[in-house]
Amino acid sequence: MKVKVVGTHSLASNQEDPLSADFLRGDSLGGPTSQKSKLPLHGVLPEGKVCVNLVKAKELIKSDLVGKSDPYAVLRYATQKYKTATEKNTQEPNWDYHANFEVPEGENRNVSIEVFDSDKFGKDKSLGKVELDLAELVNNDSAEGRWYPLAGVKSGKVLLYADFLE
Repeated sequence: MKVKVVGTHSLASNQEDPLSADFLRGDSLGGPTSQKSKLPLHGVLPEGKVCVNLVKAKELIKSDLVGKSDPYAVLRYATQKYKTATEKNTQEPNWDYHANFEVPEGENRNVSIEVFDSDKFGKDKSLGKVELDLAELVNNDSAEGRWYPLAGVKSGKVLLYADFLE
């Protein structure tokens, strides 16, 4: 199956340069992808998949009385949900997690990422949440992704980027 990836980068001239670092971003298998284009900022999203990449988190709050947190993240778009692996005893987990969401799903445009501290006893505690329009995430021009602050807590950020796959 051949997958065409479109997303955020545009070329300065009308010619395509397939070797340009600004032109390519590796796909989830490490291979190069095709030219990026932007998602519409309003209205229904085009049909395809959005691959949301949760790279890592930093400055997470310390929620355990002893030791550090055992963070994991839940990524949601409409009725679709993905969960990362739990990183043990850290405030700076490296997930490098890819979630492929089928779009559109109704008029939904937002993806939410919530970070939790896994507890053996009792309910897992939220370490913060971020909710973003998929177009904002896909249209980000940074090849490394962007840090987004977590809401509902004193500190914490997640590094995210996304690609649109037709």
